[in-house]
Amino acid sequence: MKAKQPLIIIAVGVVCAIVAVLIVQRQMSRAQPVPAPPEGIDMLVAARPIEYGEVLVAEGPDANAMFVSGWPKELRLEGAITKELLAGHKVRVLAAFVKHQPILDSQIVPEEDFTPPDMVREKVIVDREDIRSGRWRAGQKVDVLRVVNNAPAYFMRSVPVYAVGSLDPQGRPVKEKEPPPHVFLLVKREDHLAFLKAMYSSDLKLEEAADPSATEPVLVDTSSADEGKRQEVRGLLNVGRNLMKRGEHEKALVIFEEAGGRYPELTDVCAEAGRELSECRKVVAGRLYEDARVAVERDKDFTTALRLLDRLEEEFSGAEEAVRKSRELRRAVQQELGEHRAQAQYETVLADLKAALDEGNLPEADRIVGELRQLAQQEFQPTGGLPAPAAALADYERQLQDAANAYEVDRKVLESYLKQGKQEDARAKLDEMKGKFPAHPDIAQLEEEVKAGAASG
Repeated sequence: MKAKQPLIIIAVGVVCAIVAVLIVQRQMSRAQPVPAPPEGIDMLVAARPIEYGEVLVAEGPDANAMFVSGWPKELRLEGAITKELLAGHKVRVLAAFVKHQPILDSQIVPEEDFTPPDMVREKVIVDREDIRSGRWRAGQKVDVLRVVNNAPAYFMRSVPVYAVGSLDPQGRPVKEKEPPPHVFLLVKREDHLAFLKAMYSSDLKLEEAADPSATEPVLVDTSSADEGKRQEVRGLLNVGRNLMKRGEHEKALVIFEEAGGRYPELTDVCAEAGRELSECRKVVAGRLYEDARVAVERDKDFTTALRLLDRLEEEFSGAEEAVRKSRELRRAVQQELGEHRAQAQYETVLADLKAALDEGNLPEADRIVGELRQLAQQEFQPTGGLPAPAAALADYERQLQDAANAYEVDRKVLESYLKQGKQEDARAKLDEMKGKFPAHPDIAQLEEEVKAGAASG
């Protein structure tokens, strides 16, 4: 019994120590404050890309937006949306959003007000390629033009695009992979009848709005003085477009320049003329480049090619692609022109040297051999089956040396005959030399010496 007492005491001590440690840890944990949640506000952001007109959903499996907690107060955006604002309300967005982009109350509208009560929706048929390319999109502003007898005229400006493609039975935009070529516009009720008359009596054409900041669509007053000016400018633009279709680009360029500068105060048609002018300038610059290329490759007319390239780079510097190609062609032209000039010079030297040797003009032949010697020192490869300059130089130097030796022998024989008083032999030798070296500049002097010898004899 006494032997077990120390073991019992040790066990009791261990248990007490464990209990004490637990009590201390509990007290320490109570003493440490719990970290406070980060200060800030809740900010609504897009959970994925959102398209114009979508219903805004902030909760659930179909949510396209979410509230981010702890958004720094100092970075709070004006018009931030609260959870209370969305509670129990169905709203749609009036803009497109990328993922994580904040959404503000100015960018949403209640479901029932998505089509404003003073507006009606009307469908316009457009080119299918404009739909596929994304040229028209919900939320943008467009100008509507009437086309009568191929003459477009402004009809309505700054009209909002409600939807592109199709609408559901409730009149809401439908998201489709291949939407039909329809654009739904929001037209003021007071202008609805005028819009219907225009739609059923003419073709309607859409353009990007010249003034997309306008707050509401405006029906154009065709009786105003400004509209008369606009029609005048649009008439010029139609002339320019027809000239472009006929390939008369230079004439179209003049017309578009005139249209853009006629009434600078009419910024909308000036902007339209500017777009036409820009496209025309690109076409003209491209035409100049092609003409220069043909002049080089087909006609070898380097002067004309360089003149065309000069005009392109001086007058159409904004046509960057054409200017880039022009500079590349210019480098090729200058290189080919140098080779062409060297080839022409080489052909001339060879022809002149042959003629000088054939005519016995040895001093002239010696001078031309000097030119040939300079050509032989250049890195020049002739074409047309002509020998290399070095080979031609060696051949003509040999021919010139042989001719010079022959001339020198004949001259000494002639002088010998004169000294011996053999006038007939001297005359015969002179006639022989005149046949072999007719253009030699010393022949005239020799002839004088023969005449003088005959007179003294």
